[in-house]
Amino acid sequence: MSSEHEQDPAVSGDQQGREAQPSSERGQDRRQLLQQRFIESLLAHGEAVPEGQEVPEDATHELRRDEEGNLIAHRRHFSAF
Repeated sequence: MSSEHEQDPAVSGDQQGREAQPSSERGQDRRQLLQQRFIESLLAHGEAVPEGQEVPEDATHELRRDEEGNLIAHRRHFSAF
């Protein structure tokens, strides 16, 4: 007799057939997604400009690439609402 909650040990991944991903990789993927959304928000609100453009004085962040080529937001200053 088997319970519907038991998982067949021969099957890896989830019920939709996706490969199981180690938690460290999921954490890294989530971090990259959140970082990407943060940068998109900065651009949408005029608090940063796309890489390669002159950064205006009122921009709170400057976008640069790290040694791996990832886009990183560097805070220049805080804004006073």
